[in-house]
Amino acid sequence: MKLLKFRREREDIIENEIERLERIIEENLRERIALKESLRLELSEAERQRNFKERQLMAAEGIDAEVLKKEIDEIERRIEELKDMFGKLAEDVTEAKSALINLRWMKVNSKLKPVDESWKESIRNIRVGLESSSGDNLRAVCSEIKKLSEQSRNLRLVVLEDKKIKREV
Repeated sequence: MKLLKFRREREDIIENEIERLERIIEENLRERIALKESLRLELSEAERQRNFKERQLMAAEGIDAEVLKKEIDEIERRIEELKDMFGKLAEDVTEAKSALINLRWMKVNSKLKPVDESWKESIRNIRVGLESSSGDNLRAVCSEIKKLSEQSRNLRLVVLEDKKIKREV
């Protein structure tokens, strides 16, 4: 009875750590989605400015044309920077969504088979690392979560294989 209670407490601790990590990643995800949206608006505005300057360039001559060409080049560089930033944010969002899915599976898998202390400590270290970095290392955290998720998936497969063997016997 005490062993069962201890196991449940351990599962609750792991589940709580996973849920705390989920909340932090969800918050980072919301921030990145908002930033992505503001970049989308800024990119749209820059493209609008470029189009306006290009129309002005058609009517301009001499020094005015040279000034407009330089302005258009600056706007083009800014558009490329925004596109790069937007692409990186899109990758971050995808990674964070994947990490959330992996965390949810880890929660399920940890209930099937108890996990060891090192696994629980890894989850805690990931959470603390993400909290202390203000989300700057989100991709690295997502990569670590993916590794842990693979470990938990392997645990689940072992449990399912054990159950299958027991049924056959």
